[in-house]
Amino acid sequence: MRRIFYFLLDLLLLRAWHIKRAIRLWKKSHTNEACILDAGSGFGQYTFFMSKQSKKWHIRGVDVKTEQIEDCNYFFVRIGKQSQVKFRYADLTSYVNESAFDLILSVDVMEHIEEDVKVFQNFYESLKKGGMLLISTPSDQGGSDVHDSHEHSFIDEHVRDGYNIVEIEEKLKKGLSDRTLNATDISRLIGEHLDKAKEKVMQDTSELINEEAKPSENQSCMDCGSKLKKTKKETSR
Repeated sequence: MRRIFYFLLDLLLLRAWHIKRAIRLWKKSHTNEACILDAGSGFGQYTFFMSKQSKKWHIRGVDVKTEQIEDCNYFFVRIGKQSQVKFRYADLTSYVNESAFDLILSVDVMEHIEEDVKVFQNFYESLKKGGMLLISTPSDQGGSDVHDSHEHSFIDEHVRDGYNIVEIEEKLKKGLSDRTLNATDISRLIGEHLDKAKEKVMQDTSELINEEAKPSENQSCMDCGSKLKKTKKETSR
């Protein structure tokens, strides 16, 4: 039943497609062992997805809701992934595991936390050198069903309606002001990924055009038949 629940969540939430796509891109350069933090793991649907990507990935899910932690641990034991996946209680405003993780994933979490800059600092402290932070949050332009300045999120647990790109870049810079990583670096890396994706699309398109330009087997046979007929006529003359 839980697998069906995860499937329905993916259908309901469009962002799931984008998050999974980003994880698949990251996977291409992380084929060996990796340590991953699902920060604010909730129902565990993204941990479940990541656990299927590679048996070499070791995933820790943390959350403040103990009932969800217990449910997730029970489910992953039942499906035999207890050695790969662990869930535990943790408050992200104080949780730090220094230089422990290759990837930190945080989906629909930051809009619930007042001290978000502190969490960004903790994330960076917990990342290995060269590690990646992948965050998904609602936009303040309607992401929490907020469409005007006087409206507020329909979700009571939200401390903010969401973020705009300028605000989250400023908070990342503030949180990492004395670090080597900043929002400019993140934007550059995103740009590099987009450039690579564009090159791949252009390459695939070129290959497809070349493939379409090749004569089909039937067309080749017809051409051969025409040439044969022409030769016979010339010989008869």
